[in-house]
Amino acid sequence: MPRRRVYEKLRALVEDAGGTMEHERRGHGPGGAWIVTLRRKRSVFESNGAGFPRLDRLYVPKVPNPSQWRDYTNTLRPGARAAWMRMIG
Repeated sequence: MPRRRVYEKLRALVEDAGGTMEHERRGHGPGGAWIVTLRRKRSVFESNGAGFPRLDRLYVPKVPNPSQWRDYTNTLRPGARAAWMRMIG
């Protein structure tokens, strides 16, 4: 079974819209940051050390009170696509 990419569904939405989503480790604290570029706009999503809360909340949680990225499924919440597009402009 192929290994899934972290935040693969969000990446696919960005890539389908002609943008890029790259992870940078340096210069952003523990856990790095996801850099999203779409239509000449650059958005930075930094980690809190346990995950990327702004990205994680777009996925369906596995547990009642999620606290890290592993606490989420690979299924986007209803309305996540529209919310994600608003977040990245």
